[in-house]
Amino acid sequence: MDFDKAHAKCFAALPKIAKGEVSPKVDKHAQAHLAECDECREELARLKAGGEPLPKRSRASATTLSELSPGSIPVSAGVPSLPIPLVTSVEPSAWLRWGPVLAGVLVLETALLGWILFQSGQPVSAFIRCLAGSV
Repeated sequence: MDFDKAHAKCFAALPKIAKGEVSPKVDKHAQAHLAECDECREELARLKAGGEPLPKRSRASATTLSELSPGSIPVSAGVPSLPIPLVTSVEPSAWLRWGPVLAGVLVLETALLGWILFQSGQPVSAFIRCLAGSV
């Protein structure tokens, strides 16, 4: 069992330990924890001296803002501002805008050239030479 879990169980059982109302097994585990935890030893001594049990608290630091005391958060540690974008607006590049138009024009031009060559009775090899640029 890790230290935090053992500490929480032992701290919760300290009032019963101080009154001697725990089983030997629990007492054995508590004594093992008390040997290494100053906080639990001090609380047990305070309870044996007649003090009231303290409310449950964890040895771990506070994990939420509501658990922190009001004075522990500096004013500068407030809610962070929204990040400032590096670019104010995102415009598509010229290739993204005009690339499909250019591709469409090339397809139409190729189809028109093929149709003209077909209508004139030229063989398919002439069309392929035109596409290759070796006419």
